[in-house]
Amino acid sequence: MKNELAADVFMKKVVVLENGCWDWVIGTRPGRKELKPFLFNGKAYSPRLFSVKNIAGIDTPGRVSFIMTCSNPTCVNHAHIQLNIDEERFMRYVEKSNNGCWMWNGTRLKAGYGQFTYKSDTGERKVMAHRYSYKMFKSEIPDGLIVCHKCDTPPCVNPDHLFLGTHADNTHDAWSKNRMYILKPATKLSREDVDQIRELNASKTMTNKLIAEIYGVTPSNIGYVVKRKTWA
Repeated sequence: MKNELAADVFMKKVVVLENGCWDWVIGTRPGRKELKPFLFNGKAYSPRLFSVKNIAGIDTPGRVSFIMTCSNPTCVNHAHIQLNIDEERFMRYVEKSNNGCWMWNGTRLKAGYGQFTYKSDTGERKVMAHRYSYKMFKSEIPDGLIVCHKCDTPPCVNPDHLFLGTHADNTHDAWSKNRMYILKPATKLSREDVDQIRELNASKTMTNKLIAEIYGVTPSNIGYVVKRKTWA
C-alpha cells in the first residue's frame, strides 16, 4: 500500500470544519458508536488509527485506544486524538502458566471469564478480557462472531488459544468435549451478579443469551434485570 495514495483517498472521505475537526463523512456503524472503517484495496482500517499512523506518521506500539480532545464524535483529525496505550497495563493482569495459558488475574465474572476496563473517547468501557486480547494481538472481531477458547480455560487470554466462531460453534465445541460452563437453572443471582450483568449488557460485548448461559438463568431473566423490572 502506498501511503500517499491511501492518504489522498482517505482525505476525500473527510470534511474539514472551521473548528479544525476532520468530519468522517461515512459516519458510524448502525446502532453503534464506532466509526465505519476506512476501506482501501480490500482492507479495512480504523479511520482514527489510519489518521494517526499514515497522516501524522506517528508509530503506535501495541494496542491503542483513543481519547478525543474535541466533542465531535465523528472527528478523525490526528491533532484532536490523544493515544491511550493499553497493552502494557493489560499484561500486568496476566500470569503465564506452564501449559501455555495466560491466566487473567484481574476482575473475573462467573464461570471464570476475565473483565478488563479501558478508556475510549466515549469514556470508560468494560470488555471481556479474552475478547480484548484477541483484538489487541490478532484483529477486529466481525459482527455476529464470538471469541472461543481452544484450551477450554475461561480465564485464559493467550491469543494463540483463541479463535473466532458463532454461538453455535462454541456450544457444539463445548458439548463435543463434554464441557459446558453453564450453571444450574435454579441459580440465584447476587447483587454483584446483577451489577455485572448490567455492565456486560451495556458494553455490547455479549448477547443476553450468552450472558444467561454464564449466569444459569433464562434470557428473559437477563432482560428483566437489564430493564430493572427485577432488582430495581
